Amino acid sequence: MPYYYYFFKRNIGYLSYLIVIFSPQICEGSDKGGFVSAKQKKSYFLISTPVFNSRAFSDNVSYIDYLLNQSDSFIYTDYYKSLGFARKAYVKAMEHNNPEKKAEAYLYIAKSLLCLGRYEECFIYIEKGMATEPVKNNIRLNALFRELKVLCYLRTNLLNNQLKECQAILALIASNKDLQSRLLRSNIEALLGNYYISKNDYKKAHYYTDRSIKDIEEISEKKYFSSKRIYWHKAYIYLYKSNLYLKEDKLELSYHYLEKAYHQIRRENHIYIAPFLEAYGDYYYKNKMYTKAIHFYMEALESKKKFKRRISNLNFKIAQAYKFCGRYVEKEKYLDIYMTHRFSEDKKDVIIVSSIVEEVLRECEQHEIKHKYVKKQISIFIEIISLIILFLLIYIYLEIKIRRSKLIQENESLLFKKEKEIVDRKVKIEGLQRKLNESFTEVVEMAKKNSPLFWPRFREVYPEFYEKMLIANPKIRTSELTFCAYLYLGFTTKEIADYTFVTIRGVETRRNRLRKKYNIPSDMDFSVWIKSLGNRPIQ
Repeated sequence: MPYYYYFFKRNIGYLSYLIVIFSPQICEGSDKGGFVSAKQKKSYFLISTPVFNSRAFSDNVSYIDYLLNQSDSFIYTDYYKSLGFARKAYVKAMEHNNPEKKAEAYLYIAKSLLCLGRYEECFIYIEKGMATEPVKNNIRLNALFRELKVLCYLRTNLLNNQLKECQAILALIASNKDLQSRLLRSNIEALLGNYYISKNDYKKAHYYTDRSIKDIEEISEKKYFSSKRIYWHKAYIYLYKSNLYLKEDKLELSYHYLEKAYHQIRRENHIYIAPFLEAYGDYYYKNKMYTKAIHFYMEALESKKKFKRRISNLNFKIAQAYKFCGRYVEKEKYLDIYMTHRFSEDKKDVIIVSSIVEEVLRECEQHEIKHKYVKKQISIFIEIISLIILFLLIYIYLEIKIRRSKLIQENESLLFKKEKEIVDRKVKIEGLQRKLNESFTEVVEMAKKNSPLFWPRFREVYPEFYEKMLIANPKIRTSELTFCAYLYLGFTTKEIADYTFVTIRGVETRRNRLRKKYNIPSDMDFSVWIKSLGNRPIQ
């Protein structure tokens, strides 16, 4: 609504008073030419003043509401406009000493700063808002401020704090069934799902994202879009689900939810869509469609640069995609950009995290310690945190180095073990071969002596041959098997005749009888058939 509407409403009390003073109907009967007396003026003023005061108060509240609604309308389309309207609402709330509207102004200021990536300032306004009485006494406002805290912790990677706040919000609105609480609950469930994605606990991540999607899809489109934009998180709910499926390499399901997320973000007219473009890039990267991945990564990069977000990790992804495309010049270029930005961004993150930790500590200790002492303790804490981070970085570096060295040693040990196994197997095979040769010599000697132990020993050395002969003809006799064993060992007809004390003709007769029994073709040598049977696998 235009500003002049509120100007008119704010001044209507004065206009009413002037009408009362100069109205001919009211002045009718006056003994002084139509003007009211001082006594009448006083009475009319006393009548009109309460009306004026109540209307003035109501109009001021309406104007602050107008500013807050404007801030909400630009919350995803123009962060600076949203911030500007929220600050104007704060100024007006301060002028008219309206703590409830002041708290709401803090909420929208914090939300705008969060969208702009100014997390330190955002957290300050969150703390200011949560310190006010209206927020302490209003579940809806309290939950909204806590939700901003969760998003702040998410952006700064303070995951344990994120989990605690999510659980606190769900407990706070557990019994609420209104539209705002339902929208808020679905977003917090999605954020819990995202927390468990980061912890690689995909079972819990699916549980919370499924609940979130169920809750949000039970709300009609009409109701969803009739709510204030500060409650709109549907696109991100779908995005978290898409990211979860991508982590599990379920690419079709990931793409399905990514399309839903992108469609939703466009419907809501969000100006910052880098996370969705990057998600498309990740999807195509997983599909090994590196050219498409680079296209979306580049669009995401431009969006992140525009809004001054972290770009180092995205540059690394681009470098990797170029590597798989075989474009090594571009790969080196973006790898250099990644290395350049990573240090500065990590340093900035340390400052932001330290600042947020400082605010958290101030919140915990403000009722116990004086302000000056708190400030001193916080500065000491920041120094300690800085030292811890420094030692942590050194520790991580050394840990990586040790692990790499350990991995090399393990690989060398494994290689040595494998080589030893190969040598041992070779020795074992040679031993078995030696034993086999010895057994062969022993069996041959027994055959030459026509020993009665020849056939039992032959069966021990060549058990497969015996099984195959029985499979070929179960009715074969032991004497026939013994004769076949001689042939299998490679003895000639004459040698068999000499060793078994049978004539050559008798040996040939046996051979022909067995040929018929086993249906061996006439063009195939019987000894060759016996050998091939021994080498054939058991059916």
